[in-house]
Amino acid sequence: MLSIEDDGKTPRYIEVKTTTGSMDTPFYFSATEMRFSREHKEHYYLYRVYILKQSGQQADVTLLHGSLEGLSADPTCYQAKVEL
Repeated sequence: MLSIEDDGKTPRYIEVKTTTGSMDTPFYFSATEMRFSREHKEHYYLYRVYILKQSGQQADVTLLHGSLEGLSADPTCYQAKVEL
């Protein structure tokens, strides 16, 4: 998602990841999101929403700035094809 900083010119790229668990509950992001965050780290923000209540009207949020490379992340999926 693209937003603009208060100066009206500078981009702010926002990604939101939400879980009902605590801040340390694992969440998923794609390789594309990793690459984008790396390429735009000066303007990339992850809004980590957690402890989301069932009503959807209350949660905690932490704002992380920069590349997703700074997170403790493990690859969980591979893409493969059979070459004949």
